[in-house]
Amino acid sequence: MSDITRNTHYVPQATLRRWSENGSHIYAYDILVSHANVPDWQRRGIKRVARHVDLYTTLEGAEETDRVEKQITRMYEEPGQEAIEKLLNKQRMSPLDWKSVARFVALQQMRTPLYFVEFVKRLNEQASTVLEKIVQELPKRLEAHHGSNVRPKSEVGDEPNYLGDHIRISVQPGVGPAGETEVAATFSSSRAAWLSTITGMLVRLDGVICQHRWRAIEPAGNAEWPLTDHPVLTLNYVGSGQYDFGAGWGRKGSEFVLPISPHIAVCTQVGSNNHGPRQMTVDQTRSLQRFMAERAFRFIIARPGVAEWVRSAKPRTIDAEAYATEQEAWRRWHSVHIESEQQFRADSTPRKP
Repeated sequence: MSDITRNTHYVPQATLRRWSENGSHIYAYDILVSHANVPDWQRRGIKRVARHVDLYTTLEGAEETDRVEKQITRMYEEPGQEAIEKLLNKQRMSPLDWKSVARFVALQQMRTPLYFVEFVKRLNEQASTVLEKIVQELPKRLEAHHGSNVRPKSEVGDEPNYLGDHIRISVQPGVGPAGETEVAATFSSSRAAWLSTITGMLVRLDGVICQHRWRAIEPAGNAEWPLTDHPVLTLNYVGSGQYDFGAGWGRKGSEFVLPISPHIAVCTQVGSNNHGPRQMTVDQTRSLQRFMAERAFRFIIARPGVAEWVRSAKPRTIDAEAYATEQEAWRRWHSVHIESEQQFRADSTPRKP
């Protein structure tokens, strides 16, 4: 289909423009570079930043579709940006506006390449546990299904079964050398599983996401908030040197922070009334800036002259081979996933006897 969205921004252009001095370009600090001569900061066109071709494109039947892209734009991105503009313009925010902000933050947390990488890692790590559980339940499930293809019922870690249309569990009793049962899981594609999980979680967790109290915070003095390619900070903070980025919606003490301009970020802490000063102290500002930089995946955006601290907070990795491998993976992103989805559908199609 020629009319679908191909150039997919995982950080909206409207967000990027708030860090731009001319409305069309930003300055980016690359974290993975091919050689030492690459400048620390480079001027880039907004249309070519924080995007990948066919990032959210999937198959429906035999057709490629951008249904997920359109759905998250209409339901989460556009209402969220409208509410954020009200906040930036110091207009009165209604409870519905804050809910739109919360949903926007949740979407922005899950729609990035870093979240995809971590999602796939978690899926792989927990797949064996799920398959072991299936083996334990095998006698009952085979009796119920009268066959060797078992539809997945178990959850994968924190992810409920949004994956039913994208995973096939096959069970073959007695095929091992000692008559063992072989259990295998096949995904249509990791992209399809990721997108299905995003849309499923946004619906399932809506009541939890929207129950938290949000507020706006400003950096100290002339400091500015950076914007990264994974801009939502999901922080569990215990004390100095004791923190991680595994915060969860509805998990008491978890903090979520999203810069919406160089001078404003929205934040919430689960289980807190979330009242506090609008302006952060110097120490709070420096800590949040460094947390944001540490959580960045491949680049950090900031305005010239105000982010010299970035180099020490997130040193660059100079690795020509890793850079080339990653660029090739992105070039093949769509073809690899679409071929996987096509093969999955072909293998799932009942064959005539």
